[in-house]
Amino acid sequence: PDWGTAMVQLPWYIYLFSGEKEILNEFYEDMKIWVNYVHEMNQGGIIYNGLGDWCPPGAIMGKECPVELSSTAFHILDVTILSKVAEILNKESDQKYFSDILEYLKIRFNENFYDHKNFTYGSQTGNSLALDIGAVPDDLKSKVASSIVNNIREEHDDFISTGIFGIGRIFKALCENGQEEQAYALLSKRSNKSFATMWEHYDATTLWEILPVDKNEDLELLNDRSHSHPMQSGYDSWFYSGIAGISPHEKEPGFKKIVFKPYLIKYLKWLDKTRPGSKHNFEFLKSFIEKNTKTLDMDLENEKYEKIDGGYLMIDKLIQKNLSSDIRKDFKKSSLDILTEENDRLLKSLKRPGGSYRAA
Repeated sequence: PDWGTAMVQLPWYIYLFSGEKEILNEFYEDMKIWVNYVHEMNQGGIIYNGLGDWCPPGAIMGKECPVELSSTAFHILDVTILSKVAEILNKESDQKYFSDILEYLKIRFNENFYDHKNFTYGSQTGNSLALDIGAVPDDLKSKVASSIVNNIREEHDDFISTGIFGIGRIFKALCENGQEEQAYALLSKRSNKSFATMWEHYDATTLWEILPVDKNEDLELLNDRSHSHPMQSGYDSWFYSGIAGISPHEKEPGFKKIVFKPYLIKYLKWLDKTRPGSKHNFEFLKSFIEKNTKTLDMDLENEKYEKIDGGYLMIDKLIQKNLSSDIRKDFKKSSLDILTEENDRLLKSLKRPGGSYRAA
């Protein structure tokens, strides 16, 4: 279930990023066959088959997140996607059927894996998956994110313990639930047990199957596995959606409408990132900080975002014709601290024709 989920996820994300509904029509029956096949394996709403959170630091098999948690989580994700696709394709009976299954699966997921006393699904990956698939009730999300932080600090020397399922979701889980500071700490850590250890100690120029993040790793284990394994790069897409802040909108896919929600602005001095074009030739969004109400000169050629401490968040976006945008304005002119305070965030939708705009 945890590898075969690609049968459902790939058509869905191609649709979101391209806006081409044909991909959903073409693969709907295959997606449906896969989801029904996996659902037949469920025992009381739990899927016990699978490989689990593959290759966490220092190991091949996942050490902390049970296979049944990650496999059930992916089944919930698949059912969620299929329910949305059925609605898009006007398959009303299918949409109701998968929506009902989804509700049942989430109930059983929480009954089996959620620790009410400690506000946790048992591991960094378990908590990140639960938040990512929408299984965590709204009033518990911040507590579950706090449990990730506690696990990082108290049990893993201020670093991740995730395999490939967790590493692609942990930064999103932290940032969207009030823990941007911890996400930045993980990414910027330079001592042992860090991403920096990979290139500073092991001279790694690629992502290895088992990431060499500890100077005391088992070299035989590391060298027995692949030294070019992009499966560990799940976090990379979050650099676009989370740091650059650019995501497609489910209701208007293909970047006809853009969700702009950047994180870590408080901690970054600059960001140089571009977005591959869509069928609308969408190029990029630029954000920067303005100080003393004086607009900074932007490096348009290199598309660089700039920050000046104590300034205001500005959004400067270039959008091709017929596009519109969702811009989250989560700042106050007096301080940037608001960026880490979820209760003060405001999502403001702007519907505008293509062109160049600035929001302050």
